Amino acid sequence: EIEKVRNGKFDSDLLKSIVANYRRAQMAELESNFSRAYKMEAAFINGLEWESVATELDRAKKITKDDIVKWANENLPKDGYCIVYKRQGEDKSQKKIDKPSITPISANRDAQSDYLVTAQEAEVEPIAPVFVDFKRDMGISKMDNGIEVLYKRNTTNELFSLIYLYDFGTLSVKSMNLAAEYFSLLGTDKKSVDEIQRELYDLACSFNIIASTDKTYITINGLAENMEKAMKIVDEYIANVEGDEDVLREVKSDTAQQRINAKTSQQENFRALQTYCLYGPEYITSQTMSSKELSKIGSDELLANIKQLSKIKHRVMYYGPLYLNDLVGSLYIAHKTSDNLIDLKSEPVAPKAVKKPSVLFAQYDAKQVYYMQYSSREGDKWDIDRSPVANLYNNYFSGGMNAIVFQEMREARGLAYSAYSYLASGKLPHHPYYFYAFIATQNDKVQQAVEAFDEIIEEMPRSEQAFELAKSGVLATLESQRTTKMNILWSYLEYEKFGLKEDINKTLYDGIQSLTLDDVVKFQQEFIKGRPYTYCILGDKNDLDMNYLRSLGK
Repeated sequence: EIEKVRNGKFDSDLLKSIVANYRRAQMAELESNFSRAYKMEAAFINGLEWESVATELDRAKKITKDDIVKWANENLPKDGYCIVYKRQGEDKSQKKIDKPSITPISANRDAQSDYLVTAQEAEVEPIAPVFVDFKRDMGISKMDNGIEVLYKRNTTNELFSLIYLYDFGTLSVKSMNLAAEYFSLLGTDKKSVDEIQRELYDLACSFNIIASTDKTYITINGLAENMEKAMKIVDEYIANVEGDEDVLREVKSDTAQQRINAKTSQQENFRALQTYCLYGPEYITSQTMSSKELSKIGSDELLANIKQLSKIKHRVMYYGPLYLNDLVGSLYIAHKTSDNLIDLKSEPVAPKAVKKPSVLFAQYDAKQVYYMQYSSREGDKWDIDRSPVANLYNNYFSGGMNAIVFQEMREARGLAYSAYSYLASGKLPHHPYYFYAFIATQNDKVQQAVEAFDEIIEEMPRSEQAFELAKSGVLATLESQRTTKMNILWSYLEYEKFGLKEDINKTLYDGIQSLTLDDVVKFQQEFIKGRPYTYCILGDKNDLDMNYLRSLGK
């Protein structure tokens, strides 16, 4: 391929596409304050004049095919190559050192340095919080066939993001992810996949199909001026895709290999154990294809999953520079769907209730153990009035480096590489809250770590200083954070599930103002203390005290 570039054997029109995609990337990058600051930092470090950085795109537009060929011949030698080795096995050259003993220290979380006092006493103009007003900050329309359109105008740049959001996922169609992957490698009766990808690239647009357990998404993004063309390409692609048995064999083989690879990863193994703990084995088998199912499924069945999307009820989410009426007009032109759409939904699964202590152990050969204790009680349904104190409890107990968990488990006792806990709400209002605590620690410290964590969970340490820092930190975050762009639409959908008409951050902000440490302690005593747990452990049984782990539950 490099030889082709040296010899000028490439389409000169590709340069226009490259510039268009660079323009798209640059606009997306400059949406972020972090990226803007980083760009200025990089210019300073590299001694570049800001004018040169700011006009880079203008210079790129002037580059010709001859310029590319000349540069390639001067800088890419014919005998140049890159080689990478990936080696697996045991490293015999490692040298071990004796592990030093760790002495617990007293957590002086109430002490303050002079620097901290100075910082706290500095006068700072307060930031007023800004909460989302859905009637003001977004628009809603409906098409003739019932498709709801959620709209937010982009006044920053010329980019758009368009999402077709379906209320079903792998819980209803377990082969949906496989179908999406297979589809992405196919062409139609008239165009190859490379030709389709080139058409979208020329438009500086891209698209994808993604499935989660209860949602499926078609996403189209890029330059707003080309949105309608990109929509037509995507709709035509979905309607006319054709199967390829050779490609399907490769996709199945890759999927099987990914599963084998996942079994070697400690993180993937623990993620699977967590899912088993929270939702049970039936949940896993209901939305994951077995090896037998993977082997038997055919091309027609997979592509039927894709082609039927135009017949299924969905919502449209849009963030871009078009006005709402113009957007709806484009949808009528370029997004072809059935007049009578099928209603297909996947209901999110509630976390399992824990009624008595139990232990789930999975073998994994490692010197570090991953541990989680999980609890959910059937009667603990979501309650918005509980949200402020629950939020403040999470932040006081495990919200950062000054929180109880970090101070006790890492700083004071040196018992964990990582430790945190969280009280979470379910995906729907009738789902119960669930509480979990996580530790990653050395195998020989498991009992100490578990007992220390249990101690602070059950008898939460009190610290007015830590509480005030947690409270002020939560309020400062609520004051400074802004829900903008597409996130306004995502917030609307999330709040809709819980029957909320206004930004929950306002409820949190107003409710937290008057809370005291006594309120948080009372919440902990009534809502956290004394729970039964399921204990999940991923580790090496040959290097762990299995009798101790068995003592935690059956």
